[in-house]
Formats: sequence, structure tokens, C-alpha cells
Amino acid sequence: MMKERKAEPKSGFSFVSSLAVLYAIFVFIPAILYLQLMMGTGGIPVSWFTVILFVELGRVLGYKVTKQEATMIFILSSAELFIPLGMVYRGYFRTSDIARLFGISEQIPTWYAPDPTTGVYELRTFFHPAWTPPFLVYFTELIVTSLCVWGLAFFARRLFIIEENLPFPLQQVSARAIITLTEKRDREGIWILFLTSMISFVYGFVLFALPFLVKAYAGVTLTIIPVPWVDLSKSLAGVLPGALIGVATGLGPIAGSFVLPIPTIIGIIIGSFSVYFIGNWLTVAYNLALKPWYVPGMSMQMALQRCTLYFWGAPIMGLGMAGGIVPVIARYIRRMSKKSFTTRSATVSRRERFPLWKWFLIPLLVMWALSILWYVILTPKFPLWMILPLIIAVPVALVLIDGRMLGETGITFASGQSGNLMRLVYWSSGYQGIDVWFVPTPWRSGAAGTLSQLKVCDLTETDVLSFLKMWWLFLPVGVLVGFAYVQLFWSIAPIPSGRYPGAEIFWPISAVNECLWIRGLQRGLFRPDWLAGSFIIGFALASVFELTRLNTIVPFIAIVAGTVTFTPYAVTYGIGLVIRMVLCKLLGKKWFEERKQMLAAGIMIGYSIAAIIGISVTLIMNSIWILPY
Repeated sequence: MMKERKAEPKSGFSFVSSLAVLYAIFVFIPAILYLQLMMGTGGIPVSWFTVILFVELGRVLGYKVTKQEATMIFILSSAELFIPLGMVYRGYFRTSDIARLFGISEQIPTWYAPDPTTGVYELRTFFHPAWTPPFLVYFTELIVTSLCVWGLAFFARRLFIIEENLPFPLQQVSARAIITLTEKRDREGIWILFLTSMISFVYGFVLFALPFLVKAYAGVTLTIIPVPWVDLSKSLAGVLPGALIGVATGLGPIAGSFVLPIPTIIGIIIGSFSVYFIGNWLTVAYNLALKPWYVPGMSMQMALQRCTLYFWGAPIMGLGMAGGIVPVIARYIRRMSKKSFTTRSATVSRRERFPLWKWFLIPLLVMWALSILWYVILTPKFPLWMILPLIIAVPVALVLIDGRMLGETGITFASGQSGNLMRLVYWSSGYQGIDVWFVPTPWRSGAAGTLSQLKVCDLTETDVLSFLKMWWLFLPVGVLVGFAYVQLFWSIAPIPSGRYPGAEIFWPISAVNECLWIRGLQRGLFRPDWLAGSFIIGFALASVFELTRLNTIVPFIAIVAGTVTFTPYAVTYGIGLVIRMVLCKLLGKKWFEERKQMLAAGIMIGYSIAAIIGISVTLIMNSIWILPY
């Protein structure tokens, strides 16, 4: 484990780091957005690509990029943070068949999404007066959420980084890689990065760019590799009706299988096959679902929507809540049973730079006040007293839970349960209105991600104030660029549609989950007893895993993660695991462990470049089609 350094931190805010962040924003936002729409995920290691590119360009030009500059590039080049695709999803949700099925489409407030009668969804544009109320709410929520996250992150930094000096294992890896790239010359690692990038580029070119090139020059639609998966379920329909199986064609799971712990990968595969392969077959064979959901020959996309709607919605929610609560309880019990605490950090002398009243209390007070104001203005009939405890207590409780878990294990999942807690409060209130389900809730946004970045800053001796300044400087730039690209892709084709299969598959499933909470009970499509039963079963299983140390073999939380991982992705994770084991056998486990970050980054870099070429072809095609030739 890396040791805390006593050197005075230095600023990472410079012309070079600013140029790198701008490069990531303008170049990678369209690539990430495109992959989100096509594959359902935008998982590209943009940060590592940008760091490596600017470090190597600096060497060629005779400029040494410092580790502090590289840290700022690594943290702030995550362009995915700036993509406001959720604004388009709001419009889709309001006009979707799913929302109409549950009888809520006409009741969704106009400050959440414009009324369909305005015509904005046919025009597919943000440049319409009907978007003014949603934008005002969105931008206000963005600012308040940012203040809340930063305040809570500095509070958690004082507790878990300065006072207790928790290990933060994954942040140690990131910091070590940054220092290696900037202070040590790793020629073998660069060659590995180059070779894997070229291999993944060729695959990505066939997957993304080649079909668009053929379409542009020959006018023929060519599908060499299906996106986002190859559906093999129909071949098993006669033997195992309802069982879903396939192979995801994206390289994200392959890269992920190189860096994730092997027990985690195994847990994801177990959870996925338990639900969508074996579980689905059992629901069909024994007619266990609320309504018959399977029709022979149906597509995997439709099967996933229907099995979630008619069976898996409540059980998966219950398992998720149990998987988040039990590890937290177990870790606190184990910690309280110890007689000694972790040695305090050598950086404790720096804490006076961030007095809590200024960096924690003031942002949190602003968040509390505006959250209450939102409920009063947007949902005046909702009993405010029921939500006050959550607004006040939940943000602090979540950061205490997630901060400790991140510092000890590198995993967080407590903040993901805040949404379910909020929904249960709405249920118990007896309030029948729809508006409360769409009120901005900045207090739900976890600060663990920012805490993770602050730890990387500490490990690389980077001044966190320079991080704060750069973050606020580039936030409006990134959001505006993100809106421009989202508008561009939306103008090309409806989202979701056959042009964007990832959104067409995953957005209806998200809409189903939302509607199940809002009106599922009234429509007979949500069973609270199933939610409670799955929570009890999950609580018992998670407790057994904790008490018997089965978590060291297969983490229960990984199994829970598998329940929301569709089988094609689980299969591709398995393929990546096999490749990993072969490489370990041929080249040695030690070699692989030292190079796995480079291998994963290379895979995704080449893949993303191919995606960018596909995007460029798409944009060029759609900009010249009206010309007379």
C-alpha cells in the first residue's frame, strides 16, 4: 500500500491540464454518448486515454507533465459526467406506452417534462419555450447537488482520510498508475497499450464504423456483428422456454473482467444466470409470474421488459436493499469490536485549511433549505413532515456508510438504496399525487465519488483546492457541450429507436421500474410481500456470507449486482475471465497483475476510437443528405 506523503501539496491547475480537460469534453462526449445509445453503456476509460496522450505528447515536445497535472486530467476528463441525456429520457418517459399503461402519462408535471401537445417531441428539439421550466429545475438541481456533494465529501475527507487514514485500495491503484506514467518510463507498458489498442480498434471498426461506411457509399445496411448482443435464446426455446442467453458484442465486459477481482466476476455471472436464465425458465415452466409474460420467438429486448414488469421488479429491489444494508452493519460491528483504531494520517496538520463550518455546514444548509422549498412549491399538498427527516439525516448517514466502505473495500452501494428509502416514504404517506415522485432530491446524490477523487489528490500530493477550482470552472462548459451533442444525436433520429438500440432496450426497462413504484401496487403489478420476502431472504443470505466468510470466495454484493446484469453481458464477462486465465498461464500471474490496467485501457481506447470514426461518418452523412447529389 502506498504511504501518505508529508510533502506540501502542489496545484494541478495549469494550461496543460485545462487543455486536456477541454480535449476530453469536446472529443469524447460524442463517443460516450454514442456508446450509451448503441450499447446501453458509455464505459470508456476516457480519463486514462487523455492522461496517457498528454503525458506522451509532453515527452515528445519536451514538456514534463507533473503528477499533479496528470491527477487533474485523470479526475476531470471523465466526460461522461457532463452528458445530460436524462433530459431526453424525461420526454420519452412521459410519452411512453409504459407510462400510459400505468395511467400516469397525463399527470406528469410540466416542470419535469413538457406536455406532448406542445409538439417538442415531434420536433426533437430543446429550443422550445416548453423546455424552460424543466431546464430551470434541472440547472438549479445541478448547482445544489454539486454544493451538497462537495460539502459532504470534505466532511468525509476529514473523517476517513485525515483522521483514520483508511487504505482506499482502488484509489491506491489509480494513484500508483499516475505516478508511474509521470515519473517512471514504462516502455513495455506503452507497447502493451499500443498493441491492445490496435486489436480492439480493428474489432470496433468492424462493429461500428464499417456498417456506416457501407451505408454511406453503397446505400446498403450491413450488419456484420449484431449490436448490442447476439441473441441465442431462441435456440433453447423448445427445451428451456423463457431462459435468456446471448453474447454481448461490446468490449466493455472484456476490459472489466481484466481488472475486477475474480470472485466479483464469478458472483456477477452467478447472479445473472440465477435470474435471467434459470429463474426465467422457472417462472414460465411453473407459471409463477403475475401475468404470463413469455411468447415463443420473442426478442430478448421484449423478454427483458416483460419479465421485469411481471416478476423480477420487486424481488430484485428487495435483494438490492439487503445487499446494501448487511455489509454496512457487519463492518461497523467488526470495527466496534476492535480495541484499536487505524493510525491517524500524517496529513492531519493540513486539516485546518478546511474548517467544517465553511466546507460542510454551509453547503448542507443551502441544500436543506432549497430541498424544502422545492417540496413546498412543486408538491404543496404532500405532507412535508414525512420527508424532513430524510432531507436532514440521510445525506450525512449515506456519506458515513459509503465513505467507510469505500475506504476499506473500494466498493459503495449504500447511496444506491436512498432512492428505495425515499419511495417507501412516499408509499407510507398515503399521498396519491404523481408530482412528488419527480421532485429534485439532491440529498440522494452520493459524495463517495468525490471522496475517492480527493483521496487520489492526497496520494499524488495534489492541492485539493486546485481540484475544486477546476471542477467548478469546467462544469458549465461540459454541461453546455453535452447538451449540444445530445441535441445533435436527437435531431438525427428519435431516442430511443432502432437507430439507437441500446436506448431502445434499456430505457423501457428503466421506465418499467419507475412505474412499478409509482402505480404498480394499484395496477396489481407490484407485490409488497414479494419485496419484503426477497429482502428477508437477501438479509439472511448476506448474513450467512458475512458470518461464514463466504464473501472471500464469492461476494454476496457481486451476486446482487449480477441480478441487474443481463446474461449476454455475464457471458462476455466469462469470456474475458477465460482470456485472463489464459494470459496468466502463458505469461505469468505476476506479469498480468502488473499490466492489467494497461491491457484494459488499451482495449477500450482502440474500441472508443473506432466508435468516434463511426460517429463522424454518421454526422457527415446526416449533414449532407439534403444536398442535390
